[in-house]
Amino acid sequence: MRLVPLLLLLGACASSAELEDESRARVDQRLESAGFSEAGSPLEETQVRELLADGLDEDDAVRLTLGHQRRTRAALAKLGIGSGELAAATLLSNPVLHGQLLFLDGGTEIDLGISQSLVRTLLMPSQKARSAAELRALEAAVASEILSAVLDARRAHVRASHAWRDLELRRASEAGALGSQELMQDLVQAGNATPARAASNAVELARRSQDRMESERRWIEAREELNRACGLAGELAQWDLRPEALVRSLGGRIVDPGLLEGLDLHQLESRTLTASLELAESRARAEAQARAAGLSEWAARLQDAELGLAAKRESDDSSWGLGPAFRIPLPLLDTGDAQTHAARARLQVLLEEHEALLVELLSRTREWSERLQASVALERHAREVLLPAERTLLEETLRNFNAMQIGAFDVLRVRAGEIEAERIHLTAYTDARLARLEVEALLQGHLTRPSTLNAGSPPRPSLNNSHPQGH
Repeated sequence: MRLVPLLLLLGACASSAELEDESRARVDQRLESAGFSEAGSPLEETQVRELLADGLDEDDAVRLTLGHQRRTRAALAKLGIGSGELAAATLLSNPVLHGQLLFLDGGTEIDLGISQSLVRTLLMPSQKARSAAELRALEAAVASEILSAVLDARRAHVRASHAWRDLELRRASEAGALGSQELMQDLVQAGNATPARAASNAVELARRSQDRMESERRWIEAREELNRACGLAGELAQWDLRPEALVRSLGGRIVDPGLLEGLDLHQLESRTLTASLELAESRARAEAQARAAGLSEWAARLQDAELGLAAKRESDDSSWGLGPAFRIPLPLLDTGDAQTHAARARLQVLLEEHEALLVELLSRTREWSERLQASVALERHAREVLLPAERTLLEETLRNFNAMQIGAFDVLRVRAGEIEAERIHLTAYTDARLARLEVEALLQGHLTRPSTLNAGSPPRPSLNNSHPQGH
């Protein structure tokens, strides 16, 4: 007899594990459709080191997020919770054995009974359907959480790339200011420049040094943001950035970054609605609550109802009697109306929130699509118009300098303007890259929440002081 409950327990555990495997397979399938097929596959430390050995690129960041970031693996572990709850919903509650012994003069009267929850038995199909809907909602939420982690890592890599490249440009700008200061000091010593001009140059050098130090700070912050996104710590956090994806226009090479390449913006809103994991989760939760609202009235009225079998042994003649037994609360004080009203109100809340989510999703889709196209136009103008104009100016300035028609300070100022134009192009490229990531995330099924929309935006350079007046 002791073997029966053990077998039932083992059967329930196996059922939970099977449900979790099926749930995990559905999440994996959804992630694969979004282009990520290695979620939750743990990376050994040697594999992590191999990924970081030749520098960290965006694909490496995604792989680390899926296989090394503990929060991603924790999200997948949540599937076990929903699977266990669904398995529990398919089981009858344990029967209750009750009895009493009455020691009478004529003998001992024995009263035994075994009963089962009537509510659990009658409402099991509906409860199972509710738990299945809740599991579907959980699967959508887990997939969305993983896609959010991947998006965070990709954003962090773009921002780190921007910070690293911006630091290079800031250092070049500081070097130009330092050259100008050294030249000015020679002119002052030769009596060809006033101390006031030297002081002005010193101020400009100090500002460029300040900018470079600020850029170094932003690079440190961006680096650690990427470390957190990838789950890197200790020695593993000491990586070098692989810069192939950067637009390296400094030095005369201007390339088309292909910011819209492979991205289909046709019928973007309808495709976003179809892919949305948030909408899928919202629908599943509304379905689960609708079933809960239907269950609440009966569950409240029959909350402690039991049905079973009773046996009684009489004390005088030791005869046994056998028959059905039941226990049903009388709904005189608590009719279940309050629970039903609350359940229907919760359903109404979920339905209204679903409609609000639909409106938000459509709005965010339009916003990111338009922002992407505007950012791409800015990047193209900086690459095809602004940078060539700055380079032409530099070439003409150098030609006149070689002809002894202008001075060295003019060359340095024009070079500073070109570097600032590089920073404007870099910022436009980064904005477009981040906007593309958001559009890709929408098509993969993930909606960025408002609190993170503008987090970590790159600083906006200006050309207002790119060509200051000469000395």
